[in-house]
Amino acid sequence: MSLDASVRRIAQRVMRKIGTEATIVRVTPGTYDVTTGTATDAEFVPAVSDKVQIAELEYDVVNVRREMAQHLPALYVLQLRR
Repeated sequence: MSLDASVRRIAQRVMRKIGTEATIVRVTPGTYDVTTGTATDAEFVPAVSDKVQIAELEYDVVNVRREMAQHLPALYVLQLRR
């Protein structure tokens, strides 16, 4: 078992124990194709200009820290301010 696998397991346990659901809201100009029913801007990396909704309260993202695992983003740590 690699170090990355054990770190991921620990992160999952911590998130199950103390984590909470949150919604990141990004207002971006996108496009919607009425003929195909598809839209753009479906996937993104959290940024400082984003908002986060937790239990009907809205927070500003003031800092984003990306944790990597095997050269891929594994976890984003967001610092929020209300």
